[in-house]
Amino acid sequence: MVISLPGLAKRWSGFLFQNHILIMVISTNTLNEQLLKLKSALEKREDYFSERTDRWRESENGQDYEIKTQELDQIAHDLENLIESLDEWNNEN
Repeated sequence: MVISLPGLAKRWSGFLFQNHILIMVISTNTLNEQLLKLKSALEKREDYFSERTDRWRESENGQDYEIKTQELDQIAHDLENLIESLDEWNNEN
């Protein structure tokens, strides 16, 4: 089963890349702190999901939970890429 990542992840990805000049002003330290918090939240969500029964994971609630977790994971990935790009840009300028 292939799950698409509609909505939230795509909106954030677009926001991050369309507004990259504005975001460059923000300290990468602050972004790294937020990334760590997001990764911690993702880990808790993944643990919660894995501790549920197969019946729950296969239910609509379980599938919705998994989709939202995947969207957050995509946001974390995008944020990590943004931080790397900002670090490279800062080192070049």
